[in-house]
Amino acid sequence: MITSVLCPNYIKAISEYVRFEQRIGGPKKNILDFLEDSLEKAIKNDDEFATIFLTVNTCRFHFATDQDLDLIFDIYSDSVKSFRNSKPLFLNFIKLLETISSTENKLYSRSFEIIEKATLDDPARLALAARTQIASVYLAWLKQHCKQQTYI
Repeated sequence: MITSVLCPNYIKAISEYVRFEQRIGGPKKNILDFLEDSLEKAIKNDDEFATIFLTVNTCRFHFATDQDLDLIFDIYSDSVKSFRNSKPLFLNFIKLLETISSTENKLYSRSFEIIEKATLDDPARLALAARTQIASVYLAWLKQHCKQQTYI
């Protein structure tokens, strides 16, 4: 794992670099490039914890910078492809959705696709208890934020 072998404080180092760039007023592109490169390395090294941390934070930073929902869902989809059986990845995805304030239909349709794949498409991938927990947390988010009955 990259967090324990290459850099024991990998997540802390990433956080410190991002804070440093923000303090000095560096270009946001530097931060985005750094986060994306770090995420790619974490996925390549099968580091689930670092991937979850970097996926959520890269998506948050992208949304704060350009509010491109398609890019956010593409980033999350790439992480899901690598860690299909990661309950924490899906639960963190739902937490990320709570921080995104958008009324665009694609927020609900694309998030539904990701959660549907996790909970319905491949039952052997996640245990029933994990699928049930993911589905119930997602349904609670939908009920609170989505006014369209199509997804609920």
